[in-house]
Amino acid sequence: MKVTTTLTKLMAIMLFLLTLWGCSHKVIGKHLSLQESAEFEKVFSDGIPHKLTGDFYRAELVQEAFEDDAFYKMIVTKDALRVQKYGQTSSQVIHEGFRHHQAYNNTWILQDGRDLKYYKAVLENDKDVSISDGMEDYQQAVDSKMLERYSHKKPDSSFGLTTKEIAGRYYISEDDFTRYYEFDWDEENPVLSNFSFWKINQDGTESILKNYNLITVKKGRYTFHTTGKDDYTTLAKIGPDELQDAETGEKFTVFCGEKSPKEQVWQMFNIKLKIPSNQKGLT
Repeated sequence: MKVTTTLTKLMAIMLFLLTLWGCSHKVIGKHLSLQESAEFEKVFSDGIPHKLTGDFYRAELVQEAFEDDAFYKMIVTKDALRVQKYGQTSSQVIHEGFRHHQAYNNTWILQDGRDLKYYKAVLENDKDVSISDGMEDYQQAVDSKMLERYSHKKPDSSFGLTTKEIAGRYYISEDDFTRYYEFDWDEENPVLSNFSFWKINQDGTESILKNYNLITVKKGRYTFHTTGKDDYTTLAKIGPDELQDAETGEKFTVFCGEKSPKEQVWQMFNIKLKIPSNQKGLT
């Protein structure tokens, strides 16, 4: 009887001790979790790692002849990331106030100071940089497999063409200065744009050789066309201020005169256009 009572007491004491140990373990576990969270916050440092800074480039080339290629330049500084998009239209996205945490070798998680999203950035072996879209939480960014790769190598002049480069400018034929292109680009309403190829006649009048209202910007070239796409002309960029007809080989150079090409020809040949008799007295 005494043995049974003693065993019962021992079992009760052991159960009590186990209960105390379980409770204390939960408390300690909770305390460690909070401590780990605090330590996790500490490993985030201000700015962007120096290894990731610099200028990087990416091109999205498409096979469709009348679909724009897209070009991106990513400029990374110690505390900001700016992505400039080129093409028929251009745009810019700026992220600032970054802090970073090194997830593992050559891989960092960047947190935007504005929208607080997380971006995975990887320094590749060839010094290129790959970066993900912004994620809502840290672990999503760590696990992300969808990254865009930007090259650290500066591309040639065919990269990043924009319509703005030629808008409002004249390009004179190197074979015949009475032939020229005029690029009238309406950025707000592109359908109102006109890209015309003119010929100045001997009497000072002009004839339109070609006229287009649409443009496609490709790597190293511009294609001018109409809605039906049956008639088009492609001009390749062969220099900072020089274009070449891809079909005929005719070259065109930026006109730098103070007046229009037409007015310059009038001045050169002392051409004075007569006012038609039915319009006399209206000026």
